Amino acid sequence: MKTQHIYIVLVALFSIGISSCTEGSFEKIVEVEFEDVDREMVTLAQFSQQDSNHFSLVSHTLGQNESGAHPYLTEGKVQLTTPDQGIIDFHFNAQSRLFKLENYSFLEKENYTLYVEHPEFPSMTAEAYVPASPEIVSASLEFEEEEFGGNRHIIKVRFKDPVDEKNFYKVRAFHTWFNENDSTEHESEYWFTSSSVNIFNSNDDIISDETFNGTEHELMFSSSEHFKLEHLVSARLEFYSYTEDEVLYDRSIQLARNSDNNPFVEPSIIYSNFDNGFGMFTISNKTEIFLEF
Repeated sequence: MKTQHIYIVLVALFSIGISSCTEGSFEKIVEVEFEDVDREMVTLAQFSQQDSNHFSLVSHTLGQNESGAHPYLTEGKVQLTTPDQGIIDFHFNAQSRLFKLENYSFLEKENYTLYVEHPEFPSMTAEAYVPASPEIVSASLEFEEEEFGGNRHIIKVRFKDPVDEKNFYKVRAFHTWFNENDSTEHESEYWFTSSSVNIFNSNDDIISDETFNGTEHELMFSSSEHFKLEHLVSARLEFYSYTEDEVLYDRSIQLARNSDNNPFVEPSIIYSNFDNGFGMFTISNKTEIFLEF
């Protein structure tokens, strides 16, 4: 009888527990208060030493409850302090809604200062250095037949890394090939694939000169192609030199994208090199190399 009573008590407790788990029993309305945060100016100015026209985006941050595309600030002043022409003013381009600097070429191994001013925000300033181009010693393209057809194109480039600079490199390679079906030439990008000769695993990888700073170094890449070798017309490399600021900024953007809508990843802080507000001012350098084969 005692055992039966215990069963009855357990069943009663179980029933009470089930009844307490009905819809809404675990819901609680919580009011979240957001702190009022002042908007701050944002400037994005990623320039290239090879370009003669340069564009800068001037915007501002969005509030906690705001969403949508970034706004464009049309009023204000953007100035570049240069080592050869003094202070140069950008002009607002209504078509692109960006501030534009025309007909100016950045000088290698020189420092520049970008100043941005707007009546509604504190002014902001950043400095950027133009990395030197590496001295190319040799560049070549070799071929190996693959087991299941096609050819592996192996690219080798030997260069002298500039002394006393912290450089970061990215390489893109292109080939022009002849299409016998329509008698036309086409340019395509090589896609680096993981292999024993590749120092890069993808076309977006960046390498630091930390292990070979100021010395001669060789990079090797490979790509599998399936057109006939006799149809290869030409091949070239685009050798990009970046500063650390640009690399840190791009990595922070990638981390932010990876953490978007992912509850298991900590939010990423976007890297900025301006003294106020947010943004990035950098100048990259590009060397074009035609490959021998």
